[in-house]
Amino acid sequence: MIFHARVIITRTERGDHMSEIPIIECFGDAEAEITRSFLEAHGICTIMKSSGPRTIYPLTVNGMGRISILVDEKYADKARSLLDEQEAIQTDPDDAE
Repeated sequence: MIFHARVIITRTERGDHMSEIPIIECFGDAEAEITRSFLEAHGICTIMKSSGPRTIYPLTVNGMGRISILVDEKYADKARSLLDEQEAIQTDPDDAE
């Protein structure tokens, strides 16, 4: 059985050619939706890409539920910075102050 990549475009206003690059890989819909919402709340449009039909097989075993979040190349540094800051806050809340 071969699965083709499925791309979900979320609230992205597509104009001229955008060069999307992967920023983070999430393992499951919940993590991907939270990450997507976080980036879009900071003004970064996203594309979610998965290699399998997540609604039929919502698995997170051996990468089956892996979802890549892509952003336009010109916003990649900002997106990585935001995600790094958020991870630092979650890891050690005392350092965030």
